[in-house]
Amino acid sequence: MEVYIDDMLVKSQQAGDQIQHLSNTFQILRKFNMKLNPKKCAFSVSLGKFLGFLVSNRDIEVNPVQIKAIEEISDIFTSKKEIQRLTGRIAALGRSCGLELARELRIEQVIIKSDSQLIVNQMQENYIAREARMQQYLENAQDLVRQFQTWKVTQIPREENAEADALANLASAIEDWRNDIVNFLQYGILSEDKKKDQTLRQKDARYCLDWGNLYQKIFGGPLARCLGHSQTEYVMKEIYEGHCENHAGGRSLVKTIISVGYYYPNMEEEAEHFVAKCDKCQRYGNNMHLPAELTHLIIAPWPFIKITSTPYHLVVNGQAKSTNKVIINNLKKKLEESNGKWPEVLPGVLWAYRTTAKTSMGETPFSLVYGAEALIPVEIGDPSTRYTQATEESNEEELWVNMDLLEERRETALIRMAAQKQVIERYYNRKARLRYFKIGDYVLKKVFQSTRAANAGKLSPNWEGPYKIRGIAGKCAYKLETLDGKILPSSWNDVHLKKYYF
Repeated sequence: MEVYIDDMLVKSQQAGDQIQHLSNTFQILRKFNMKLNPKKCAFSVSLGKFLGFLVSNRDIEVNPVQIKAIEEISDIFTSKKEIQRLTGRIAALGRSCGLELARELRIEQVIIKSDSQLIVNQMQENYIAREARMQQYLENAQDLVRQFQTWKVTQIPREENAEADALANLASAIEDWRNDIVNFLQYGILSEDKKKDQTLRQKDARYCLDWGNLYQKIFGGPLARCLGHSQTEYVMKEIYEGHCENHAGGRSLVKTIISVGYYYPNMEEEAEHFVAKCDKCQRYGNNMHLPAELTHLIIAPWPFIKITSTPYHLVVNGQAKSTNKVIINNLKKKLEESNGKWPEVLPGVLWAYRTTAKTSMGETPFSLVYGAEALIPVEIGDPSTRYTQATEESNEEELWVNMDLLEERRETALIRMAAQKQVIERYYNRKARLRYFKIGDYVLKKVFQSTRAANAGKLSPNWEGPYKIRGIAGKCAYKLETLDGKILPSSWNDVHLKKYYF
């Protein structure tokens, strides 16, 4: 015998035992003076409806009427009001979920807490529900609480409910940017904002849907899978400090994300913000050489006997030193305190360097060797387009095609490198003052600290001469002689010379 809140079910494994079991049940009912409604009683049932389910000798089954009702629910919404009506119904059901769960768990005593003064007073019958809809809500709530032995409704301050409010506000604040585009592409739903609709119509040509996933058509690459907020955080973290961590800058991080087939709005801004918060990059960042305040007047002598400033020029010793600098910086960020373990993490750092696109050529070193970008772990954690759409046969064919086009790719990279060097050259040449001298010109030579006379003071001249150009020693280098014809032993760069006019 199974007893529910207001229903009883007497079951027998053998049909011959049914009468004896019912007799025992009726004796119990007479003993406690319990009454039954004959209209709601059913005997010798092989198949019947009970608590919304079909009970038979096979087992408890779902009622086909309920299945049909669910199937007839329209899954296509043609207006914003229909969606609002559905969310309103879901919210109304959510208000009683807690009591329904307590009832199913056979809880006998409940304390209901609410921050609404109106609801608490209506449940305590201090206020009257005047509107028909409010009366219906109140009756449903009262029917639920009567099924518990004891219940109590108390009002709590809104501050004590701050955590629930914060979660609700957070859920509503982080709105998925993809919803409007998906609704428009799949169902043709538009919002009531005309400007927003116009923008959406202009954007939809760059988006497409495939098996429920939204993709954007990017320039010069595959279809990029559109990511939500949580997916964006995962992808950035995995690429920036995951298995292939290279702690690159914001723009380099964006290039890597696009190259493997992901997209989300405000990519560059989000990446810059993410990189700026990296603790390792802040700790192992470059030293700051700029002053922290404006220049100010010295109203009293400073306690220094003599100040000597020696010119210092940073010399970059080839591409090897430049590459080593990048690798060592990444090693520092990966090791932190465990400096002795650098041989263990060096392969990972080198792999990150080879799979990161270089600004000078717009390609990764890996792609210039094998003709394709390497598959990185994040593409498996949150599958990218090329990972989900490719098969083993098509992948092998594409790899052969990439190898055939590899020489062209390398030539394009060389052209980009040359173009970037020209950009850098133009940048540094903007402030250059070109000086050309020819044989026979008269010039002045700069006075250096090592060539200055011992008794020369601050008021001594900065240039000495004049001298005469005797010959050209090389690029921007000249041989000088005095007016008496005496040849100076060394050649002089034109940086330290200026023309002298008689």
